[in-house]
Amino acid sequence: MNILLVNNLGTILYTIFFGKEVGIDSLGNRYYISKKKIKKKWVVYNKIKDPTAIPVKWQLWLTSEDVNVFDKDQKYIWEKDRKQNLTGTNQAYHPVRKISESKKSVQKKNKYWTPN
Repeated sequence: MNILLVNNLGTILYTIFFGKEVGIDSLGNRYYISKKKIKKKWVVYNKIKDPTAIPVKWQLWLTSEDVNVFDKDQKYIWEKDRKQNLTGTNQAYHPVRKISESKKSVQKKNKYWTPN
């Protein structure tokens, strides 16, 4: 039932009738290809419909034709997990110190004319 709340009904029905499941990522998102057209790929989100939350290897699979995510399941030492786009949330990055410093410097430089 959670899948119906996140994804629209048309996507769910199309997936039931024309989709073949390819895999599931660590977040529980399910990836499908069309039974008739192999090049048609899509994702059914588990909890939040956020494309920035898709793991990198699955994003490559969705956007390119020749990538097989099942060949390598190896993660390199230098590789980091993908982070969601936090713009518009309470956890978004705000350079508070930089903004306040720039306002102070602007206020110091301005001289206002006052009539005698």
